[in-house]
Amino acid sequence: KHLQHIDPFIEMKQYNFVLSSKATDVILAQLNTDIDQTINLLNHKATVEQQFYNYMEISLWGNACDLSLSGGADCSQEHDPFHQITELKSHI
Repeated sequence: KHLQHIDPFIEMKQYNFVLSSKATDVILAQLNTDIDQTINLLNHKATVEQQFYNYMEISLWGNACDLSLSGGADCSQEHDPFHQITELKSHI
């Protein structure tokens, strides 16, 4: 009850969030591109499905940075996540 507003990992979370800003920019730029393509390619179900799977895989690997899984290790994302999901696909 009294500790619900205390987060002992807040500094690590904020640090990793700031370092991950480049990857976030890449994801948002790609999302804008994908939205534009989806509007123009409404009949291309395979393209939309692939875009969906790409974002789901990024989300999956993002969970690996959860502090409860990483043990507090630095998990900042400084690379292009779309390139990384290709490299990590064999681990799924």
